[in-house]
Amino acid sequence: MKETNENVVIAFCKHHYAEGGNLQSMNNRLYSYRTCLAEFDENGNLWVNVTRYSNTTSKHLGKLLRQLQRREMTYTMVTDFPCGGCGNLKEYPTTKQAFKSYKTL
Repeated sequence: MKETNENVVIAFCKHHYAEGGNLQSMNNRLYSYRTCLAEFDENGNLWVNVTRYSNTTSKHLGKLLRQLQRREMTYTMVTDFPCGGCGNLKEYPTTKQAFKSYKTL
């Protein structure tokens, strides 16, 4: 059974498998269509691909970033990741800084 995109993002944050329409969480990676949007590396660090591709992928990314903020998860943003790329986000240019999401009071 296909999950909502919101539930796929929640599953990803918990390191679980889930599949929605064009969003999928598997093997510690979150895919929008066939492009890796985020991944947990072997040390548990979270890498988030913020490269712009399409309106739908941007919506998927927005759902992920809101969920990370709710969970106060630390992540590093990656840029210039190729469309259709399948992982190893940490090998691409980053913002040189880890960002942490905070709850708004």
